Amino acid sequence: MKSKPTVLILGARGFLGSAITAEATARDYRVFPVEPDNYRTHLGVEADWLINANGNSRKYLSDQQPLEDFDLSVRSVAASLQDFRADHYLYLSTVDVYADKGNPARNAEAEPIRPSRLSRYGHHKWLAEELIRFNASSWMVMRMGGLVGPGLRKNAVYDLLRGQPLRVHPDSVYQFLHTRETACVILDLAERGLWGETFNLSGEGVISVHDVADLIPGGRLLDSPPVGAPQRYEVSLEKINKHCAVTSTRETVTRFVKAVLEGREKLA
Repeated sequence: MKSKPTVLILGARGFLGSAITAEATARDYRVFPVEPDNYRTHLGVEADWLINANGNSRKYLSDQQPLEDFDLSVRSVAASLQDFRADHYLYLSTVDVYADKGNPARNAEAEPIRPSRLSRYGHHKWLAEELIRFNASSWMVMRMGGLVGPGLRKNAVYDLLRGQPLRVHPDSVYQFLHTRETACVILDLAERGLWGETFNLSGEGVISVHDVADLIPGGRLLDSPPVGAPQRYEVSLEKINKHCAVTSTRETVTRFVKAVLEGREKLA
């Protein structure tokens, strides 16, 4: 890369957006952090890269208030494509665009998406991906798995650390990657110019909710009726591993829990 890029980051103060902003700043990029309160002041800004870390991440909202979820996850993307000028558009999507989120053999990036089999949340994110592929002259889509990191405010790891009832079945298993490592991987891929590509990104392997509870001294699964059916989130990481090795889910969660318990990282 001949010179440091100019980067506009939508959702720059969000959970993952703040980690990307911090890493981009540490790399001496020229960063335009954009949030709702300064969005209009950045209209028409030109950048080398636009990184969209915005959009709704509350899955329940898509069922309870589908129009609001559509506006946050789809309409906002359409607006960003008109409101800013960037040579490359990098969108943070979700592994929920796959109908089978638990079988790596059926959720590699080349797997055909079947919109009718998706949740409304996954369908809206897929629609946003399609908008970007159609409208952006150069793009990259990152399909994100579970995350942990400073400012965490939801998921099973958060609930267990807070000692509050789970919102998922205790037999569920998930993948997790730390937001700091996630930011590094995203920016590394952009620096290498891997545009026109879609990548799954999460931690290697899975961890069960029961195993997360075992990492917390005195931690226990509260005696309450299980919520829904057990979930399994495990997406194929074969493609991302050709470019950079990611930390295992178990190591990621173990380190994060230890950091929170020792006061080196804080929950929201």
